[in-house]
Formats: sequence, C-alpha cells, structure tokens
Amino acid sequence: VAEGVEFSGHYGRCIMLMGVPYQEVLSDVLKARLDYLVHDDDLRNEERQVGDKEFLTFDAMRMASQCVGRVMKDKGDYGVLVFADSRYSRHDKWSKLPDWIQ
Repeated sequence: VAEGVEFSGHYGRCIMLMGVPYQEVLSDVLKARLDYLVHDDDLRNEERQVGDKEFLTFDAMRMASQCVGRVMKDKGDYGVLVFADSRYSRHDKWSKLPDWIQ
C-alpha cells in the first residue's frame, strides 16, 4: 500500500511487509544526503557522523514504521502486523523500529 492511503473502521486490519523498503541508492538526492552525513566536517567534529549503511537502514525502518502505523492509529485500534522478511529479525533492523512495534 502506498503512502497517503487512509483506512478507517474495520479496513486495513492486517499489514504484511514483504521486503525492506530501502531507497533507490542511485538517486542524486540520496547521494548528496549521504555525502553530507558521511563527510561533513561539522558533524564529524560533533561526533554525530552517520555511516551510509546505518542511514539507509534507519530510513528503511522509518518507512516500515509508517506503513505498519496505518493499522494502529490510536490506542483503541488493533490489527496484525506481519514482517514477512527474515531481515527484520536482525538486531540492526529490529532495534530501529519504535518500541510499540518491538
């Protein structure tokens, strides 16, 4: 399901993630963003430098969180979340998902 789709009532009670939603790594925008995060001197001096692999993983988990969040909009909502990719069981992926999903 693409972003921007609204489900209400009993619609959308199950979300199945098939794969990890990584960005297109050949995108010029992504290349510029990664270049800034990896090579910026101000970030390096403040010890906030982020590796490209870590950024891509964090961004993919942010997108996955937004997707499964379409089922759980408030405390009264319920649904089934299926992470149908073994990569979600890895610590570097699972630890970047919000606490309510873990």
